[in-house]
Amino acid sequence: MASAIDLDHFVMAKSYTLKDALSLPKRPPLHSTSILIPILPIMFIIALYYPLLSMLPFIATISVVSHHVRDGHRRGVWFWPVGSTPAIPYWLYLLIIILLPLSTSLIVKKVSSKENVTSEV
Repeated sequence: MASAIDLDHFVMAKSYTLKDALSLPKRPPLHSTSILIPILPIMFIIALYYPLLSMLPFIATISVVSHHVRDGHRRGVWFWPVGSTPAIPYWLYLLIIILLPLSTSLIVKKVSSKENVTSEV
């Protein structure tokens, strides 16, 4: 899922060659972290109504945020239309990459334990 974000490089370059995809004059649209603000909450709402999709928002969050943080280490995190942050220091990049799945795991456990309690009542 995190790699799928990079498909917009090829779409924007209108080419299948890696050289064209990597030499774009600006960042492709899926690399804007602003896009996460409406999409991830919508995914969580949809997951409430479709239990089979309950893990999808968490998987999407980890994959997309980790991709953006990796890009942010090199070029800063891009918030369209505001602009980009300075590049994320390497130590902070590593810390986020380590804590992201761990914190998500804790949240999933907490949410699933609450669902088990409410379903027993």
